[in-house]
Amino acid sequence: MEKCAGVQRNMTKKVIGILLLAVVIYFGYNYAVDASTPYYTIKGSNKMNGTTAQIGPSGDPKYKKIVYINDQYIAVTLTGFIYQSIDGQTWKEVYRDTGRNSLYDVVYGNGYYLAIGNIVVKSFDGEHWAPKDNNLTNSLTEVAFGNGVFVGNNSQRILTSVDGAMWGSKESAWHLYLFRDIAFGDGKFVAIASFGIYHWSKDGYEWSEAKVDKQLDGHSIGKALKSISYGNGIFVCVSDDPDRDGGSMIYLSKDGVKWKRAARFSGTPERVEVSPEGLIAVIGKKLILVSRDGSKWASYRTEGEYYVDVAIVKDRMLFMKATGEIVEHLLHE
Repeated sequence: MEKCAGVQRNMTKKVIGILLLAVVIYFGYNYAVDASTPYYTIKGSNKMNGTTAQIGPSGDPKYKKIVYINDQYIAVTLTGFIYQSIDGQTWKEVYRDTGRNSLYDVVYGNGYYLAIGNIVVKSFDGEHWAPKDNNLTNSLTEVAFGNGVFVGNNSQRILTSVDGAMWGSKESAWHLYLFRDIAFGDGKFVAIASFGIYHWSKDGYEWSEAKVDKQLDGHSIGKALKSISYGNGIFVCVSDDPDRDGGSMIYLSKDGVKWKRAARFSGTPERVEVSPEGLIAVIGKKLILVSRDGSKWASYRTEGEYYVDVAIVKDRMLFMKATGEIVEHLLHE
């Protein structure tokens, strides 16, 4: 009986601890958004026309990420494949992991490419790849490079590396909230999470925390901020259901610290990408949103399986499905 009572007391302490942490998350953060700025309400949609191509075999629908770096496209899959293309239409397989380990993202820094997941693969030219020994114990799902370091996240922790091999963090505690995405711009890293929380850092080691918008309070785990990108002097991030009525919000920031509401739309966002020229594309499960500068938006509906990522080069957008199908769309005013 005493043992059962002790177990019950311990469980009660854990429940109280979780509730207190939730209260801290709810009330303990400064809100960064400029709520006084009018935002654009996106209505209606057009059919997106475009030409199609196929990256690789479509029988294994696990294509995850497509990027355009150093005049070439690179795509990675959750089954350990890497594909490369110069024109975005003709692709070739350049790496195949024998253990079919997952790759989630790819980035360039310090003179080489890194593809990351539950393995790390390195290349100096984007065509010849080799696995790199590392100390990771959990998969990295997103990665960014800036100020001489690579910074990635594995949902509940941010990790930093100078070479892609040794990863570490000054934070020892895992977070209750979940990290979703990370971007580098304006001399700093910005990592977004659930509950509307974001972290920012100049060196990838020391981090500050805040909340984007009070409207994001009260959501369950897994909601709130979903994706972030940087281009042409602006950060863009997207959130789930900030108004609790089926709508979602797009936020803009010049410095990654002070945010404003830019646009509201009906739908579920998945990814956002900003080109170096400032063209913004938001991918949802049945929609695509496009804007030149975040002030006005065009809405497009998708047919069939939704897109998982997009690579943007000037006015050319390559939308990728999980099956490896590419739909190329040229934006015309």
